[in-house]
Amino acid sequence: MIEHEVSILSVDPTQHTLRVRLVSQSACAGCSARKACAMQESQDKEWTVEYPAGESYAVGQRAILVISEKNGFKAVALAYVLPFVCLVGLMFGLSCFTRNELLIGGAALGGVALYFTALAFLRKRLSRSLRYGIKAA
Repeated sequence: MIEHEVSILSVDPTQHTLRVRLVSQSACAGCSARKACAMQESQDKEWTVEYPAGESYAVGQRAILVISEKNGFKAVALAYVLPFVCLVGLMFGLSCFTRNELLIGGAALGGVALYFTALAFLRKRLSRSLRYGIKAA
């Protein structure tokens, strides 16, 4: 299981959903010189997560966001691996038919844009298969 500590932003008891925030930090977070370094970065990410009936959560409470390793690998494949394969495959495939690098590059980037557009249209279906869980901290 992959686990991250989150803070709860809002609670919707009618739909049993929580809006949670995860502050992801780079590897610099553990460095003692991070305050003086210009490389420090952190990024807030927000999710809507369903929670089981019978459990109660409050705004500001700390909780643990949980996803199975299988779903984690599936998300990585959909977000990074498949677009890369699409890009490289289109570049090599089109290079067999033409030597126009501008056409090859444009078509490959267009193919990746179509891939992400298809993912956007399939968002609801993907959200049913890529489930996040929540548990009290």
